[in-house]
Amino acid sequence: MSKRDWHKRIDCYRNQEGCLNVAHAVQRDLKGKNLTDYQDALRKYPCREEAELSRKQGGGFLEFHWRRPGMAGEHRKLGYVEPIPGTNYWIGSGVYLP
Repeated sequence: MSKRDWHKRIDCYRNQEGCLNVAHAVQRDLKGKNLTDYQDALRKYPCREEAELSRKQGGGFLEFHWRRPGMAGEHRKLGYVEPIPGTNYWIGSGVYLP
């Protein structure tokens, strides 16, 4: 994968506990939105899962579906989240899967 392709395949985001999006590197329209009740195409709640992984397990991997910029519909994605020590925030990154 070239460096040019890499930035297209990774997005980073930070959420405040309660799933309030405070920053998203690619999908800037998400800033300020509460994603607690967002369900993906498989009826999973990715942000709730992220919050739980961050709080209870100190971070980890999860698989979910998310809209991919420039493409129709939701696409399979592997994400990783980790808490920011001393805050009620977590940060995550993800890559779209084939």
